[in-house]
Amino acid sequence: MKVLLTGATGFLGANLARALLARGDEVHCVIRKPNICLEGLDVQTHTIPLVDHPMEVEKLAKAMDGCSIVYHLAGIFDPSPGGIDRMVQLHVYGTRCFA
Repeated sequence: MKVLLTGATGFLGANLARALLARGDEVHCVIRKPNICLEGLDVQTHTIPLVDHPMEVEKLAKAMDGCSIVYHLAGIFDPSPGGIDRMVQLHVYGTRCFA
């Protein structure tokens, strides 16, 4: 089964990616940047920001093409100045891209 996974560079996502691969799934990961958590894994990576912008939504739609399921585990906690805007962009508007 072809699946799409966000948050694959985090603790939960990296472990889910391994479990999906062990199950025999074709795993596609949406990432912000390359990360050691995915090194050596047979996954396809797509560097796509999860924001509600037409160009990025179109890229995400292409990455999801043919996928049976999406596991959306991406998340951030950013207490810095401007962090609330970044968290809203990912957690609210980024999630909306999957609708």
